[in-house]
Amino acid sequence: MIDSSFTHISALQYRLKAAQDKLRLFESGEMYVKLRAKYNRGIRRLLKEIFRLSKQLADAHAETVTVRNNWIEIIEETEREYDKAASEAAALSEEVRRLKREKYELLVKLDEAEGKIQKLTNQINMNHENSSKPSSSVPNHKKIHNSREITGRKRGAQPGHKGSCLKKIDTENKDTIYIPAPDELVNDPDKYLTGRKISRQVIDMELVVHITEYWTHEFKSHKTGHTHHAQFPANVINPVNYGGTVKAIASILNNKYNVSIDGVKDFIKEVSRGAVHPSKGMINDLCRQFSGKTDKEMQEIWDSLLSGHSMNLDFTTSRSDGKNKQISICCNKEATLYTSGDSKGHKGIAGTPAEIYTGVLIHDHDSTFYSYGSAHQECLAHILRYLKGSMENEPDKTWSTKMRSLLQEMIHHVKHLPPDSDVDEEVKKDFRKRYMEIIDLAADEYDYEPPSDYYRDGYNLYTRLKSPDEHLLFLEDRQVSADNNDAERGARKIKRKTNQVMTFRSDENLKDYCKTISVMSFIEGEGENLFEKMAMIYNR
Repeated sequence: MIDSSFTHISALQYRLKAAQDKLRLFESGEMYVKLRAKYNRGIRRLLKEIFRLSKQLADAHAETVTVRNNWIEIIEETEREYDKAASEAAALSEEVRRLKREKYELLVKLDEAEGKIQKLTNQINMNHENSSKPSSSVPNHKKIHNSREITGRKRGAQPGHKGSCLKKIDTENKDTIYIPAPDELVNDPDKYLTGRKISRQVIDMELVVHITEYWTHEFKSHKTGHTHHAQFPANVINPVNYGGTVKAIASILNNKYNVSIDGVKDFIKEVSRGAVHPSKGMINDLCRQFSGKTDKEMQEIWDSLLSGHSMNLDFTTSRSDGKNKQISICCNKEATLYTSGDSKGHKGIAGTPAEIYTGVLIHDHDSTFYSYGSAHQECLAHILRYLKGSMENEPDKTWSTKMRSLLQEMIHHVKHLPPDSDVDEEVKKDFRKRYMEIIDLAADEYDYEPPSDYYRDGYNLYTRLKSPDEHLLFLEDRQVSADNNDAERGARKIKRKTNQVMTFRSDENLKDYCKTISVMSFIEGEGENLFEKMAMIYNR
């Protein structure tokens, strides 16, 4: 404890002595001299540092000015280059826009050219297989094959099949020639008579001219000088008249088989060995005579058509006095009626059975026909050809191939059903379901790639087929045909006759011809002998 206090006192003494020495220095002024010298040394050091820093600052400022000037030059140069580049870019942009415009114009022209090529290709490739164009208008067309499959067997009768031979004719006007047996058969002891006669006929025919001559006494008046005689039959007018058989032969050759008037005249002259030599005027007048005597048959044709369950309807073109005329064809399995007019449409239907018919109409796609009848079936033979055309001209579309296959399957199914049976309800539902699925597929394909302005036939066909009732009626009603072939076959008669005569002399000639072939078709449909029936009508 004593040592600690001593140490503390000693420290205080040392501190006191030091303070006294520092006080003495201040009192003597010596400390102020030392402090002044130290201060001056510090001032000099700071001034030197300030000078050094000022120099550095000046150098930095000069460098900053230099850098700033360099940046300004660089910026100005950059701006000049940018303006130049912008000007060049603007020029390039304008060139790009011009090139784009040219590109788009070329693309449009290319698209139009492709459309025109497609349209022209469609027109060139259009034939009787993919359109309604008749095969007769397609020169050098390929062979039209039937639907039979090639079996590889030889043509003609097949082993095991019963042959079809001509039947022998039993008539009183028959010459019999006996052929004696040769001696080697008669004298051969190994052979004997069986009692059976072997006969073979040679049928020949010749035209026999039969003439009926009417005569009567002539009387003359003493007072007036006029002559008088008994009345001849109504059809015996001229000194020489042709009977119904001659007229029937000439009319059938000229109107059914389209033999020219000169050909008919020469044929009758040849087969009669020159005895009968009709004039061209008489042959040309046969239709007028025949049509004037067939009011009864025409009424029967009307009754048959109006009472039928369905009626086929079509138009075809002929010529009269150098002008086009439209022939309407109304037919069913029993009768066909041809009616001539100036145009198609409602005017062409006026005056025909179709105007007042209340049953099912079978026809090609013509909006006019939908104003008549109670139900409609469009011709699927035309639809199948149009679908084939769509397959050829729109190879990127798949709906037309599927629809064509489905319609063929439907027609085949109905054709092979027993005559009195209907299509099964489940089968009909399946057919309709698949039909609408293909229609939906067509809608998707045309939505993805719209039809070209140069070929819209496929798209137009799709819009027609969207309504199944007019195309699938044959599934619901077995009495309705799936095609309009009956009317098409009737139209061929007009086309062949028009090709033969080129043009009828007058509208009356054309109307008489239409009535004549209508009655001829009706007679054949009734199963009567055409020659005998026509001869009877001519003799009325």
